Amino acid sequence: MKSHFINTCSLSYECPLAWNDLEGSGNIRSCNKCDKEVYWCNDPVEYYEHAANQDCVAFYTETDFKSNEPPKATLGIPVYKETLFTRFKRVVEYYLMK
Repeated sequence: MKSHFINTCSLSYECPLAWNDLEGSGNIRSCNKCDKEVYWCNDPVEYYEHAANQDCVAFYTETDFKSNEPPKATLGIPVYKETLFTRFKRVVEYYLMK
């Protein structure tokens, strides 16, 4: 699972579970605690698409790799505000310039 760091985000709810605790395999898993699907986000574009739908997401932040411990993905429900459109636009422009 190749992922980019997603650092410009805030969560309305941060889930205490780990990605490997969820049912299923692949990039969409089921949470038996809240009965929702959780979507793995490989990049900021995917993150903002799911934020707009208020989906549960999982992703790596840069701080997930700063200790000597194995990285633990962040899981939760993103805060969605109108200002995210501006961020989303910036992310799209970033990828188009690559």
